[in-house]
Amino acid sequence: MRYKSKAELLEILEKGIRKKEKDRQFNLRNRDYVKRGAIITAVVVFVLLIILNLCSFVADIVILIYPFIAILIIVIISRTYTIALKKNQYKLYMMREEKKNLLEEVKISEKYLVAKELLEKYGSSEDLLPDSNSTNNVHSNFHRSTTINVE
Repeated sequence: MRYKSKAELLEILEKGIRKKEKDRQFNLRNRDYVKRGAIITAVVVFVLLIILNLCSFVADIVILIYPFIAILIIVIISRTYTIALKKNQYKLYMMREEKKNLLEEVKISEKYLVAKELLEKYGSSEDLLPDSNSTNNVHSNFHRSTTINVE
C-alpha cells in the first residue's frame, strides 16, 4: 500500500463526511415514511379485524391483542432507525475529528503555501487563523522553504 499524502487523506475524509451527511438525511426521511406506513397498515388491519369479528370469522382475543402487537412492531422499527442514526452520527463525528486533527497537523508540518491551500480547500474560516501553538512552526516552515541566497 502506498503512502497517501495529507491532501489525499483530506479528500477521502471530505468525501466520506459528505456521504455520511447524505446517508443521515436519507435515513431520517426513510424512518418517517416507514413509520407512517406501519401506522397506516396497522390501522387498516385493525379495521379489517373488527369487520371480520362482526362476521364471526375472528375471535375477540385477536382484536384485544392486535393493538399491542402493532405498537410493538412500530416501536421496533423506530428503535432500529434510531440506532442506525446514532451509529451514523458517531461515525460522522469521528470523521470530523480526524479531519480537524489532520488540519492541525497540516498547519504545523506543511509549508506555508501548501498549508494555506489545504486549509482554504478543506478547512473552515476558523482553521485559517493560526493557533498560538502552531504559529511559530508554520512561520518557521515558511522561512525554511523560502531561503534567499545572498552572495
